[in-house]
Amino acid sequence: MTGVQPLLSRRYAAVSITIFTMVALSAFESLAAIAALPEIASDLGRIELLAWIVTAYLIAATLSSVAAGAFIDSIGVRSIFLIGVAVFGVATILAALAPSMEFLVAVRLLHGAGGGLVFTASLAAVPLAYPRVMVGRAYAAGATVWGVLAVAGPAIAAVVLTVLDWRWIFLVILPLVALGTVLGARTLPGRVAEAEPTGFDGRGLGLLAIFFVGLVLALDSLGLRSIPFGGAALVGGYGYWRHARRADAPVVRIAHFLVEPYRSLWLAVMFLLVGGIGAYVFTPVYVRAARFGSDALTAWSVLFLTVGWTVGANISGRLQDRATGDQIMMTGISATAVSLLIAGLLVGLTAPLWVLFAVMAAIGVGIGLATNAAFHVLRVATADAVIGRVTAAHDFGRNIGFTGGTAIGGGLLFAVMSGRIDDIELVRDVLAGADVSTSADVADAVAAGFGVMQVVGGVLALVGLVFAWRVRVWRLESTANQRVG
Repeated sequence: MTGVQPLLSRRYAAVSITIFTMVALSAFESLAAIAALPEIASDLGRIELLAWIVTAYLIAATLSSVAAGAFIDSIGVRSIFLIGVAVFGVATILAALAPSMEFLVAVRLLHGAGGGLVFTASLAAVPLAYPRVMVGRAYAAGATVWGVLAVAGPAIAAVVLTVLDWRWIFLVILPLVALGTVLGARTLPGRVAEAEPTGFDGRGLGLLAIFFVGLVLALDSLGLRSIPFGGAALVGGYGYWRHARRADAPVVRIAHFLVEPYRSLWLAVMFLLVGGIGAYVFTPVYVRAARFGSDALTAWSVLFLTVGWTVGANISGRLQDRATGDQIMMTGISATAVSLLIAGLLVGLTAPLWVLFAVMAAIGVGIGLATNAAFHVLRVATADAVIGRVTAAHDFGRNIGFTGGTAIGGGLLFAVMSGRIDDIELVRDVLAGADVSTSADVADAVAAGFGVMQVVGGVLALVGLVFAWRVRVWRLESTANQRVG
C-alpha cells in the first residue's frame, strides 16, 4: 500500500494545487456573497428576496451535483469539472452586471449549477487522486485552504465594499476561475477504467427537482403556503422513489441514499447543517442591522464561524488515526448544538460581539469535526467504481442541509421581523446606513429573529446526533461481522 506522502510532493503537487484552487474559489465566492448581502439589499431593494441570493445558488448547486455524480463515473472528473468552470465563469460576469434583485437571484441559479459541478468534481477527485491513507488529510488540507480564504476573504471583501461596490465581489474572482480551468484540464483524473457507462436520467432529476424545490419553498414560507409546497415535495419524493426502484441507472441510486451507512451519514450532516448554517449566512445582517456595525466589521463577521470550521476539519483529519469517524461526528454535532443554544442566549442578552463571535467559532469547530469525519466514513464504505455517484448522493444530502438551513433561517428571521415592524423595507434603510427614526425597532426585530434562529438551530442539530449514533451502530455491527467471518 502506498504510504503517506506530503500533499505537495512531486507526485501529488499538481492535482493538489488544482483541487485547492477550486476550494479557494468556492470559499471566496461564498464568503464574499454573504458578506455583501447588506450592500446588495441597500442597492437593489426587495429585502424579502435577500435570502434567495444564497438559496437560489444552493438549489441549483444541489441539483447539478446530483446530475454530476453519474457523469463523473461515466466520463471522468476532468470533463465535468471543465463544464462546471465554464458555466460558473459566465454566471459570475452576469451576477456582477445584475440590474435588479430578481435578475441577480435568477443568475445565481446558473451560478449554482456551475458551482455544483465544480464542487462535486473536486470532492470526487480526492479519493481517486490519493491513496486511502491520505484521503482524510487531503480533505483537511482543503479545509485549511478554505480557512486561509476565511481570513483573506473578509479582508478582501471589506476593502472591495469600502472602495468599490458589491459588483466587484464577483469580478475579482475571475482570474481564479481562469487559473482553475487551466490546472484542471492538465491534472484532474479522467474516467475510472472499471466504471459503468450511464445515460442521463432526466426524469429522475426532474422528480428530485420537484422534491427539493418544493421542500425549500415549504421551509422558506413557514405558513399556510408551506402546505402546497410540502405536498409537492412529497409527490416528487415518492415519485422519485418509485422511479429509482425501476430505472437501470437512476441519477441517485436508492442504495446510495437509503441504505446504511449512507442514509444515516447524510441525515446526520443534513440536520447539523440545517441547524448551523443560518448562523453563518445571516450574521452580517445581524451585525449591520441590529448592532449597527461598520462595513468592515460586517464583512469580517463571517470570519469566525469559518475559521472554526477550518480548525475543526483539520482536527478531524488528525484524529482519524486515533478515533473512529462516528465518534468524531458525535463530538462535533454535540459541540455545535450546545454552541447554537448559547448563541441564542447571548443574542437575547445583547452580549458583546466578541463573545458572540467566539461562540460562532465554536459552532464552526463542531461542524468541521462532523462533516470531515462523515467524508472519511463515506470513503471507507465505498468502492472506487461508484465513488462519483456515492459522493453526489451524500452531497445532495449536505446541500439539503445548506439550502434548508438558509431557507429556515431566512423564514424565521423575516417572520419574526414581520411580526414586529410594519414595513419590512425599513430594514433596507438601516442596512444602507440611514438614520431613520425606527432604527431601534428594526434592530430589536432583527435581533429577535436572529436569536430564535440560533435556538431552533440547536434543537435541529441535536436531531442529527441521533443519526450519528446510528452510524456508530452500523460500524460496530460491521466490525462484529468481519470478526465472525
